[in-house]
Amino acid sequence: MVMYKNILVYVDDRIISGSDETAVQRFKDYLNRCFHMKDLGKLKYFIGIEVARNLDEIFLCQRKYALDIISEASLFAAKPANSPLEQNHKLALAIGDDNKFRILVGRLIYLTITRLELSYCVHVLTQFMQGVF
Repeated sequence: MVMYKNILVYVDDRIISGSDETAVQRFKDYLNRCFHMKDLGKLKYFIGIEVARNLDEIFLCQRKYALDIISEASLFAAKPANSPLEQNHKLALAIGDDNKFRILVGRLIYLTITRLELSYCVHVLTQFMQGVF
């Protein structure tokens, strides 16, 4: 039998998963002896990604993360579009807060983890970051 054990660490948050529940529990007990840890149970939310599961699958969603971006950019009144950006659309450099633009583009890049359809338009936006740095 093949046993998988994975650990993902982000700053002081950890996700521990594996196919052998006994081995995973032993590993968590070991870490708890070495470090102060609190087991929060089944994963539901991690660094902007909502996690849901059924018996066979795991689903990742960034709905709340996307809504936070829309809110911070004051775009709740914007109308939805079938395509986020037309191909060969010409964009111009705008005068504004460069730091806000960098933060927004960085958050959009992270959003493409679950929203692959945004990859093209986010890639186009990153081309306008050259003068921002």
